[in-house]
Amino acid sequence: MSNNDPDHYDGISARARLAPGETVASFRQRMIASTAQRGDWNYFGTHVCALERAHVTGGAAGGAAAPHHGDPLLYAPVELVGKLVDIDPTGLCSQIFFDELSLGIPGRPHLHARPRRRMSSRWLNFGRNLSRLPVAGGASAAWQAVFPSTDVEIVRAGESPLLAPLADALRNPRARGLMLRLSTYRTQYFQNGLRNLLEPAATLADLQRLHEQGKPVSNPAYSLVVGAVGVWLDGDSEAVLGGHQLFAQSPAPVRNALGRPARAGRAAAEFHPDAKILSLDFSNTVPELDTDVEKADFGPITVSVTKDGNNTEIARIESSAYDRAAYEARAGIVDIDISAHPDVASLLMEGALSLSVDTPAGRTVLLAEQEFSAFCNDGNVYLDENEPRTLVIQAREHGEIPRRPLSVLVAWYDAGMSFTGEMSVLPTSANGTAELAIHGDEAGYRHVRFIAFAGDAAPAPPLGLRIGTDQFSSVRTLPFDDALEAATSDEALTWEFVYSNILATYDAIAPRMSTIIDLSDVDAVRTFARRLKEVTAAELLESRRYMPVTRDLSRGKRELLRRFCDLALAASAPTDGLAADGLDSAPDAPEPAARERLPGVSVGESFDKRALS
Repeated sequence: MSNNDPDHYDGISARARLAPGETVASFRQRMIASTAQRGDWNYFGTHVCALERAHVTGGAAGGAAAPHHGDPLLYAPVELVGKLVDIDPTGLCSQIFFDELSLGIPGRPHLHARPRRRMSSRWLNFGRNLSRLPVAGGASAAWQAVFPSTDVEIVRAGESPLLAPLADALRNPRARGLMLRLSTYRTQYFQNGLRNLLEPAATLADLQRLHEQGKPVSNPAYSLVVGAVGVWLDGDSEAVLGGHQLFAQSPAPVRNALGRPARAGRAAAEFHPDAKILSLDFSNTVPELDTDVEKADFGPITVSVTKDGNNTEIARIESSAYDRAAYEARAGIVDIDISAHPDVASLLMEGALSLSVDTPAGRTVLLAEQEFSAFCNDGNVYLDENEPRTLVIQAREHGEIPRRPLSVLVAWYDAGMSFTGEMSVLPTSANGTAELAIHGDEAGYRHVRFIAFAGDAAPAPPLGLRIGTDQFSSVRTLPFDDALEAATSDEALTWEFVYSNILATYDAIAPRMSTIIDLSDVDAVRTFARRLKEVTAAELLESRRYMPVTRDLSRGKRELLRRFCDLALAASAPTDGLAADGLDSAPDAPEPAARERLPGVSVGESFDKRALS
């Protein structure tokens, strides 16, 4: 897709940048010819994003490993199929829209759940792999989604020691549903014929040839993925990892990389007082050495808490607890028994966690806790013309609801993630929340960062937004087309008008769509008129079935397209059957079902998108 290429797609007007007099066909040829120079690798993509060969590896209850020998859920498939969509042309704020998560096999203990909303990329870590892998192969990202209890179905839980504790935990009065956390890393490109059933295409010319023959040429990338499913409790963030927030400090030598220094990525920690367990989320923390994804060995990691200037060591993590085998088995979750420290609860409430290692130069702090944090569940927001929205911001102190009044600094950043100078300070309520009113008053995209603080002196906003560590929301206001819709009569709503003003952009930026419906063919569009109305409905925005997949169709143009479809339907009998029913699912059809695909990496997720830069 070319919608995240700002040189060829105008994100403010949501139109392809055709040269004067240029046709869509000529634009496509120009895009193909310039692919290498633009750093693109998937102009023929579908946005399909699916877990492949993912399976259950184990579980824990109350911080202790649950018995799973012979458990029918163990090694059962985990399935999720969605669409990966960037909110703006920079390509650095991605979303996965999906309709269902499935664990297990029907007829045996299994789980189905429908998400409350999309999940957005966070904690982007471009130093995740110590080797220089092609394109964005060395980057990683964290993802999180929640599933309300009313949309969770657990079947035959009593037959599974892994599933039963999860079903019991959902009965907790504080439980709001389930939570899914994923970490994607080590992406590989140009894998057609190796990790899928698609025909190999070694060059862009080969891709074009296959496309012209009507064959699927998705050319997906494949990322490794680990994940965990747990309970979503009242007060938890829906979109980002909660708990104590630990940030990278100093690099330390890696023992299995000839002492090369490396930094750790972000981490989070949560204390379970009943079990006296401190759970560390290392899902995006310890880097890999190369494409074989062996973990960097920093040696034993000391876990400490500093309070009133006094440092208390509470645990020691051996490298075997965070190596590759442990990481893949427990999705990066490291549970530490701290029952030997009866005062640890008060220490964690008032002190600061840190993780350090011993080096030839002395003790080095890898990660240190940030006292305050602030987050918003709406990680990516689409606004229509003059549409109001209220963002709820949650402030935390040592990962908990603040024990004192806090404030939240709200700072705005432009599309290039530079500080605009616009900022405000919001007081928090007793439960640590603050509300920010935003408004779709100008088409375009920007970002808003949240910084919690105590006292009267607000911190100075950094000049640039750091996407790997900062908490922020991305806001895209769609084009202002209400006046165009109001001024266009039914008589003026001709095919030429609809194609040039609405459909031509998607015909240009999404060539794969032409294998499903030729958007330049008036008869094809009229045939799909009823289905086009359905899949472009605003209420379907959170579904993977929504079209256009880029989510950049303004309210005014949606109404124009709806009216055109109504006129087409009124002029002819409704068209039912295979063609009309298949529009939303057709772009996915060439991709084999998860359980029918050829074996690939042991745990993987395919990303159909242009690489991060």
